[in-house]
Amino acid sequence: MVTFGATQINTSAAQNNKGASPWIDITESPYGCVGDGATVNTNCFSAAAAAACQAGGKAIYVPTGRFLFSGTGAEIIKIPCSLTIFGSGWGSILQVAKDVGSSTDVIHFAGNAEIRGCVLRDLQIVPQSGTPARYGINFDAVNRYPISYCKIDHIRVGTFGDYAIATTNPSLPTGTLFTTTVMESHISGGISFKDAGDSIRVIRNTITGPRSIVLDQVGCGTSDNGAHLMYVADNNITSDGGIEVINGTTIRIVRNNIEQPHRSTETNGSLIDLNGRAECPVINAVIEENYLGATTGNVPTATIRVNYAEGTIISRNYSIRSGRKSKTYLVTEHAKNTTILQDRPVPNGERPDSFLADSGANTFVEYYDGSGLHQVGKEPTRAAHQ
Repeated sequence: MVTFGATQINTSAAQNNKGASPWIDITESPYGCVGDGATVNTNCFSAAAAAACQAGGKAIYVPTGRFLFSGTGAEIIKIPCSLTIFGSGWGSILQVAKDVGSSTDVIHFAGNAEIRGCVLRDLQIVPQSGTPARYGINFDAVNRYPISYCKIDHIRVGTFGDYAIATTNPSLPTGTLFTTTVMESHISGGISFKDAGDSIRVIRNTITGPRSIVLDQVGCGTSDNGAHLMYVADNNITSDGGIEVINGTTIRIVRNNIEQPHRSTETNGSLIDLNGRAECPVINAVIEENYLGATTGNVPTATIRVNYAEGTIISRNYSIRSGRKSKTYLVTEHAKNTTILQDRPVPNGERPDSFLADSGANTFVEYYDGSGLHQVGKEPTRAAHQ
């Protein structure tokens, strides 16, 4: 019997009805992996992955147990095809030996053809101790084949030597990774989606530990080769580096709880940093309904920084800072058509000159104090946000 949340699947019944299991159980013959926390399972799991790919992408099932992995080279587990790996919940543990080197990835998606559809769900990927390996999960376009339509769902990724989840070698017009969701998971060690493609969603996760969340799409703005839509919503984020947006169009950062524990690691001193380039600014970003604060008194230089960005809307956020030592919003001279609406800096009732540092073009602010609603600047036209 395998359980997915509230849904139970009778594995023996499926096997009896179809003559063979619709998935590969890594503990069964001929693979024989052992979840005792001591037996190294790298070879048996690799054999199961090869068989699954040869069978056209048959799913791999990881039962409850602590399955130890070790190895050298580029990766411990290489996935070269469209594949689903699922467990019975967080009792299904892929444990990485403490002595794995800092250049070795744990799970490495890299194909000799396009990988279209991959799933990791209901399991843990964690170190034995310390911070071994490099990336926990690496989506890699090393052979110039994109990876798309993937889902990371209800898993836990522990703290490794570098980002928990990353994209690498993104020399593709489509981006390394596109149309992919990370959801309802516990991620320790940050996420780096660099030169990603369209439709990346990070929703309803707990994201903690070292490093930041990096959002970066291929192409440039609204041009034909520019990727669109990165959606970060309903997450509890206490990772050291906050969120940095390097490039993209239609960025949504909404309804997150973002608490910064370590000021020294913030990107440009801010919890959220829209940090485009002169030749390729961030376009049409919305930062809305977030709680933005500090957990240990390390108040950021600016809660939100807007730099080389156009058509940004910052709305209905609740921002915490200590006295008047920092600015809630830092809009640099490179920002254009920034709109700040109905936000609640704390202490409440402050005027924009106490919570806003602005040198951008066409910045419009709407704020409340004890006497009512006030507006500063000229509201940009609708076209400015498109």
